[in-house]
Amino acid sequence: MDGCDLSEANVNYCRANFNFPSQFYKANGQDTGVPFSNYYDFVMTTISLQHIPVYDIRRSILEDILRVLKPGGRFSFQMGYGPDLLDSLGRPRSGYFENSFGANSTNGNHDVRVTSVAELENDLYEIGFTGIRAQVRDSFSDLGHPQWIYIHCLKPSM
Repeated sequence: MDGCDLSEANVNYCRANFNFPSQFYKANGQDTGVPFSNYYDFVMTTISLQHIPVYDIRRSILEDILRVLKPGGRFSFQMGYGPDLLDSLGRPRSGYFENSFGANSTNGNHDVRVTSVAELENDLYEIGFTGIRAQVRDSFSDLGHPQWIYIHCLKPSM
């Protein structure tokens, strides 16, 4: 099990404190920071992609995840889901395809919301993923998103 993070402090903490055979990579905000292609059987992100309000950056990261997966590898992630772009506290949410370069904050203060399962699936197919399965579920104790969308997809076998 390996990991990547934008925070060098988090990467260094993991390197110093986890005693199992793992690698931890410093991501640059545009990709995973992983130097290998066709390497992983499974990649998962959790509570991260919805905090990136710039579509072009998220797309670059998704393309890099496809790169690091082995043919037939699996990718799983979740994002906020709901019908409009304001949370229950009135904070703005960017639409999935928006490049909100002017967002005044992230990490809950200006998240991304998927409003269409089909648009997200089509984007993943365009990137190169296949076998896409989506499930929408009600959120729990989350004022930011009324629901979550969970995605599971594959890198095509060669």
